[in-house]
Amino acid sequence: MNDSFRELDDEQVQDKLNQAVMEYSVSLSLPELSELHVGSAWDAYAEDRLRYGTFAHQSDEQVDDYVEQGRRDCATKPARLVTKMDQLFDKSAVQYLQPKLHQVKGKASKEIPLLAQKHKIDLIVMGTVGRVGIPGLIIGNTAESILEQTQCSVLAIKPKGFQTPIK
Repeated sequence: MNDSFRELDDEQVQDKLNQAVMEYSVSLSLPELSELHVGSAWDAYAEDRLRYGTFAHQSDEQVDDYVEQGRRDCATKPARLVTKMDQLFDKSAVQYLQPKLHQVKGKASKEIPLLAQKHKIDLIVMGTVGRVGIPGLIIGNTAESILEQTQCSVLAIKPKGFQTPIK
């Protein structure tokens, strides 16, 4: 990895990668006047253990609040990205596309292919960091799983400055 990639923390890398995904998505949608669907999958980490666990059991209200906070956190990011696209592209172009935001609860590797099938999406543009295990070194575990499950094309984008550790 080069030094500029290493200097960024995980959240900064993810934010920059998400912005690049949106830029590619808008750029590819405009010439074709395609529908633009912006999907995000979220999961409340350890929700079942908090709700039903023997040692970590929390009240339903506490867990519901925790899950709702996770949903809200997930919902704000795609909306902010769409707003940022108004600044980077001609505002009327993005307004013409009228991006449709989809927020689904579950693992991205399962929910994104289902979302693509449901809305008859023909291209998924997604970011991939690929940090875990041997398969993750090449493309990324989530991206690899999505590729295996979809019938449409997938454009996987790595973060700017990313260099594979494979020599």
